Amino acid sequence: MMGRTLALAVLGLSIQAGAAWAQLDPLAPWPTANRDLAHTSQAPFVGPEKTRVLWTFDAAGTVWGPVVGRDGTIYAPSDDTNLYALHRDGTLKWSFPLGGAPCQHAAIGADGAIYATGLSLYALTPEGKEKWRFEAPNLGKYQSPTVGPDGTIYQGALSGYLYAVDPATGKQKWNHKFDARIQAPISFTLKGEPVIGLRHGNVPNVMKLDATGTPVWTFTGPDEMRSATVGPDGTLYVACKVGRVYALDPDTGALKWSSEVRSPSTAILEFPALAAGGTVLQGSGNGELAAYSPTGDVLWTFQPDSYHLDPETGQGMPLHMGTPVVDATGALYVPSPEADFWQLDRNGHYVSSIPLPALFTRMAMGADGTLYCGSLGGKLYAFGDGLVVGDANGDGRLTVADVVVALRKVVGIVPTTSQDLRSLDVNTSTGGGRPYGNGRLDVADAISMLYQCVAPRADWPYPRAAVAQPSGN
Repeated sequence: MMGRTLALAVLGLSIQAGAAWAQLDPLAPWPTANRDLAHTSQAPFVGPEKTRVLWTFDAAGTVWGPVVGRDGTIYAPSDDTNLYALHRDGTLKWSFPLGGAPCQHAAIGADGAIYATGLSLYALTPEGKEKWRFEAPNLGKYQSPTVGPDGTIYQGALSGYLYAVDPATGKQKWNHKFDARIQAPISFTLKGEPVIGLRHGNVPNVMKLDATGTPVWTFTGPDEMRSATVGPDGTLYVACKVGRVYALDPDTGALKWSSEVRSPSTAILEFPALAAGGTVLQGSGNGELAAYSPTGDVLWTFQPDSYHLDPETGQGMPLHMGTPVVDATGALYVPSPEADFWQLDRNGHYVSSIPLPALFTRMAMGADGTLYCGSLGGKLYAFGDGLVVGDANGDGRLTVADVVVALRKVVGIVPTTSQDLRSLDVNTSTGGGRPYGNGRLDVADAISMLYQCVAPRADWPYPRAAVAQPSGN
């Protein structure tokens, strides 16, 4: 267990270091699609052990990919052309109309501003008030903004234009015309260079761009290609619709390796994710999730029909596996549009599943480990195990008795588990790059819990210091 605690601390430090080049909100648990500009879908939080549906929120159309703000607010766009802001209990905080066109993902900037795209690109305050809007032809349906490493907002249009927008003023910095629709969201190399996927002149390409949007290199594939997921060494991993994963050199675009993840009878729809050590995780159109080493070796595969039927429901194989969310212990949470929500261990072994229809293929995780997933049926689902922050003795509430249990864990009388870190690692005085906690349990956490017992605060464990605008990145 000490090894898992150390791994959490190391991961927290790596996230903090990454914030130096990412002008996303460093205090938000999940500020953009796939969590970060590298599209890793990797979270420095511990997910639920026994997942269940905690609540649902109903919209009037398909709910797409949520993001999560520094105070735990969930921002979810819908086909009804609204962006919904929800409290952590699933109740509506506010909604904002996106001008008649739906967005797939919002993004949260370093100052907490929320960016979302409809017929215009909107910048909103955390209270749902419009700061500015950027208007351009054909911004339209299912486009999403991306916050770049220097804070610049990147926005693609159906006409093939890529716009760079100043986050302070909403004014255009530059634009570049491509003969294609740009796949969103955009990725960035470890050097901060934009990488886009598009079908340029009816030819599927991945391109790295310079600071003005001009292509530096182009990699051509056999069919539609997603934007890249960026490995810890900078390698770009790109999924292609015909069923291959490509590993590309970020400086030259040269092919390092490729692997077929399934027969090409159905399409790959999703980005790769990354697990510990740079392991690449790719869902496919035949219900398979595969794990690859950074050199392209197959480490394991999971395919529900060849492993398990759900012991309670007898549910069979889904047709697509979405992008996994990887928690700090390596546990995997995988949505499937046709069948289930899957939970696997770090080695790809079945843990549990929840039969639900038409889930969207990208999720978000909050700092308490709660998972959020939209659906084609117009629902936003919250998955978790009902964790109560600070509840050390398991009675479902925070009392002085929990403080005593926490102190016993701190001094080693009672062992500390990874689930304890989810609930009890609440002090923010030492940072660690997380919205709260530093990846370990210590006396400061027990003191914070005691203060909450004596004088409860509605925003706990998100202290006022953490909720305030950060002074730097």
